[in-house]
Amino acid sequence: MVMTVSATANVNAQPNYFRVGTVVPEIALPDTVGSVQRLSNLLGKVVLIDFWASWCGPCRKSNPALVKIYDEFQSRDFEIYGVSLDQSAIAWKHAINADKIKWVQVNDDGNQNKEGINKVGINKEGIANWQIRYIPTSFLLDKEGKIVAFNPTVKQIRSYLKKHLK
Repeated sequence: MVMTVSATANVNAQPNYFRVGTVVPEIALPDTVGSVQRLSNLLGKVVLIDFWASWCGPCRKSNPALVKIYDEFQSRDFEIYGVSLDQSAIAWKHAINADKIKWVQVNDDGNQNKEGINKVGINKEGIANWQIRYIPTSFLLDKEGKIVAFNPTVKQIRSYLKKHLK
């Protein structure tokens, strides 16, 4: 007997646990030189959290537009917190250089034990509790760390920044 199941789902649907107005959980991961960068250190700025990977074609395709937005608004209290899911540090760092990314970049390669300690001894508050189902995925946060948009378009990001940053 063969069963066929069909279902439709909005792959861009916002996760139930992250709604507009929700304060996001902490992320504290190592950057390209191994220093832990905490998302909470960016409170007081508008932040785009960008989950991506070097091997993700749509992620890489979106980077040039993000570079332009970052260059335009970075001096006006806007920051991008890039979270790579790469398991290869070499590929991740190469993509950062090739795409001319200048914003905060951290990596969650998934290599940690039950206590949250990764193989180099860093206690990571990674992305497991974010339950990212696909990439690219992004969240635009206000200066208080609350979600204002899930997977915003470049046009939506630019519009929000023009309205809320001087």
